[in-house]
Amino acid sequence: MYDQAGFLWANRRSPATILTWLLLSSSLVLLICLVLARHGNLAWDDADYLRRGLADARHATSGTTLAVIPRLLARLIKEQPKPPLLVGWIAVGALLTDRSHIDMLMVYSSVVPFLLLALGTVGLARRLHGPAAGLLALAFLLASPRALSFGGKVMVETFLACWVLLALGLASELAVWPRRTTGIALGLATGLALLTKLTAVLLLAGASVSFLWWMFRPGPDRSLRKRVLGWAIVMCLAVAGPWYACNARVAVRFGTFSARYNLLAEGQSRIVSPRDRLGRILSDLPGWPLIVMLGVVGFGISVRRGSNPTLETAERAALCSTPARFRVLVVASTLAAAGALMIPAYFDTRFLLPLWPSIAVALGGALARAFRGLTFRPRVAIGAAIAASLAASIAGVVSEPASTTCWAARGLIDQIVSRYGVATLANVGNVADWNVCKTGLINELRDDPGNCFVLHDLSAESAEGLRTRLPRFDAVVVLETAAFPSGFLAAVPGLNRAYPSIFSTIEADSAWVRLDGLPLEGLPPLTIYGRRGERSRTHVMPSEVAQVGGRATSTRK
Repeated sequence: MYDQAGFLWANRRSPATILTWLLLSSSLVLLICLVLARHGNLAWDDADYLRRGLADARHATSGTTLAVIPRLLARLIKEQPKPPLLVGWIAVGALLTDRSHIDMLMVYSSVVPFLLLALGTVGLARRLHGPAAGLLALAFLLASPRALSFGGKVMVETFLACWVLLALGLASELAVWPRRTTGIALGLATGLALLTKLTAVLLLAGASVSFLWWMFRPGPDRSLRKRVLGWAIVMCLAVAGPWYACNARVAVRFGTFSARYNLLAEGQSRIVSPRDRLGRILSDLPGWPLIVMLGVVGFGISVRRGSNPTLETAERAALCSTPARFRVLVVASTLAAAGALMIPAYFDTRFLLPLWPSIAVALGGALARAFRGLTFRPRVAIGAAIAASLAASIAGVVSEPASTTCWAARGLIDQIVSRYGVATLANVGNVADWNVCKTGLINELRDDPGNCFVLHDLSAESAEGLRTRLPRFDAVVVLETAAFPSGFLAAVPGLNRAYPSIFSTIEADSAWVRLDGLPLEGLPPLTIYGRRGERSRTHVMPSEVAQVGGRATSTRK
């Protein structure tokens, strides 16, 4: 194991190190340019995380400066139904910069976590296998179409991948050299993973079985291993325990909802078959160009191993080393998580994405070892194949369709509030370009976001539900059907169940009147309705908002 101090910067003049930093810096520049050019390319969850972070930062500063951190921690403890780490990261960024610089906040919330993940991937690969493995691991990380794409998104997967990578690396080291400091670091990484996303349990389940077997196996240092494991458990509970103690029930309910999202929210009955799921995993995570290259190289290595008994003996001798233990943990986690992902009704390959950096480290080490016995031409061929995989990944990310965020809605909300005294505003319309998550974020960027509550979403209500809930609101903003992408209403009927009856229900009620003369430039086709006469400026409590788990939140996962 290349366990030297300063492993990220060792051999700074070696070709592998120079290429590593060139590849890393160029990928970061690409992601920053994409985020700025597309204004974050926000979808449901991205906007919701930003909105929640900005709101927590706003409430944390609504008092004495000395109590900002305690107020922020109190807000994060109450975040639900999703774990609060990314929201806290965004809130800290909002506290350090002016909230009007939303583009820079999006770069901070997406590209900076990806930088930390890339540094962790390179550093662990170099530590375990040397500089060449660091370069190869970074190349594999960037060659994944999903990994590179999520490097420019305000999503939890990047942070979760960082903590999972650290947890697996520390666990492999702890199994070989049980130390208290390593155990505490492992507990910290695991706790942070649990504070990032509920699926951390799924991603670490397979590795936990092998790790616990190593820690409890008979041996002269068994008592030491138990004490170190105890330190890890105590640290994990100290980090993640407070949030789960307050929100465990809500989190479990949301996890159950997420597993059936296509049935409950989208209204779809089709369930993706295991065969199709496996195909999507292979195409989204490594990508087919990388799979072909790895298959050819793996076949060559197996042939070489069969004709070289000395190599096989050396590998058996190294089974108890930290790199070997790391590979076992990665394989166990990948098999367990991929197998579990074949079961739920809802399927999305991003649930497995946080394991890809760990896989990249293991693959980088294996390929680096194989390189040592290859001649010049095979090395060039492998390098060309990796370059082709990188090019395909970059081309896919650059050509991704960009989502529009209608920032001009800030002026619309200002006018609705100032002209008509609206304090509670409902939204109808749930598409990528216009939804309650985005209007909530845009409202949070107003000068006084607290004077209007906009997190009510009536898009999925039935006709009876609309008649029951409409009297609670001062105004309703309805996205006209002409603004929907072709076939969207039929494809996911559960997201916009209100549309067959929304216009007739409102217009049949004499208490509602259409509001004209509002600024709609830069916005999709909208119809705004307001209640006649004077309205109380009392807010509808968040408990009345359509939600999963007790607080206003994205209907996506």
